[in-house]
Amino acid sequence: MNPNWKLLEQVFTAETLMTPAGELFSWEAGSQRGDIAGLFERTHFDVIPVTSDDKITGLLTKASCNVLPLTHDWLISADTSVPDLIELFVETGRPGYLLLQGREIIGLVTPADLNKVPARSFIYLLIGELEMMLAAWIGQRLLTPEEILEQLSARRQELVRTEWSRLVCGNAEVNVIELLTLSDLLGIIERREDLRAFFDFPSRSKAHDYLGGLRVLRNDTMHTVRPLIRHLPEDLVTLQKRIQRAGSVMTRLNGAGSES
Repeated sequence: MNPNWKLLEQVFTAETLMTPAGELFSWEAGSQRGDIAGLFERTHFDVIPVTSDDKITGLLTKASCNVLPLTHDWLISADTSVPDLIELFVETGRPGYLLLQGREIIGLVTPADLNKVPARSFIYLLIGELEMMLAAWIGQRLLTPEEILEQLSARRQELVRTEWSRLVCGNAEVNVIELLTLSDLLGIIERREDLRAFFDFPSRSKAHDYLGGLRVLRNDTMHTVRPLIRHLPEDLVTLQKRIQRAGSVMTRLNGAGSES
């Protein structure tokens, strides 16, 4: 059975991010060429499909003002997962891909589409799954509330203790681990040598270097007005690395669950 985060890749695909073919801005083959460079400036697009008799037959890209033939290099399956899509953009540097469903081109996807709600939803749920897995794993190793709280900074201890006391007074049965944030959980791993060793982190600084980007990914995803992709290719490379690291941590935790 696929773990939950792998099932997300089947739900959030390139098709959920694309601009449908019927909504694409296109350039009719044989039209007066005019100022094609100016066309890209006016539309702010990096790739424009070229059509003939309502069918896409080629592409114009900002990097090349000539019509490029429609070859298989520009086509990907509509069910390509978000991580695989990011990998393609990073490896090829292409400004977009046309999506195939069967033998029909159904849309266009570009790196900018990774700022859309479906991509954010994928990352949000991915991080949520990571947070739940970390909480369960740490909760199995730090068995008492005090042992958990002692791993936090003085300020976070105070805030969590206050919230925990309030909930307990309200007859809510809450495990203190459930009140921790992703940053709290990652911080516990960074501080505890035994937990770092599970992930093969030789030092606290190495753990922080590896895990720190997951905090940023979580925060960037929560701030919906903050684009995930602003600068190419740097932001794509960073996003790919952080998603891969989240998957690596969950794969390790999933293996630990299988062994217990």
